[in-house]
Amino acid sequence: MLQVFKDAKNRKKLKGIDALELTPVKMQRHITRDGNLITVLIPRFNWQPMHNLMVKNGRDPDFHLDLDEIGTEVWNTIDGEKKVSEIGKILKEKFKDNDTIIERVSNDQSLVKFISMMFNNKLITFKELEN
Repeated sequence: MLQVFKDAKNRKKLKGIDALELTPVKMQRHITRDGNLITVLIPRFNWQPMHNLMVKNGRDPDFHLDLDEIGTEVWNTIDGEKKVSEIGKILKEKFKDNDTIIERVSNDQSLVKFISMMFNNKLITFKELEN
């Protein structure tokens, strides 16, 4: 069983569930930049007055997290229905002809580590936590 989640409360809820059997759900907005790569937009402030002040002063109210080709494919595959194991299969199929990338996506542990990083940074949540 692969477990790499920091939050004790959520770890308790996810106890006994294999990370590959979790269903990720996006929590943040995104934009598509050149080359069809994704940039995830993470709000700098959740407090509306500070958000309004940032916009008023011409500052970007969001942090921009640029994803690479693999990260973009993972993000695009997350639809709230597919489990992490299914996402891994899709990645392996998509990149099967690219020797440099297939080494990185052929290991489920790497995918779980990336998914858990997105979860720990509140980019995604899991359908199993919504209950």
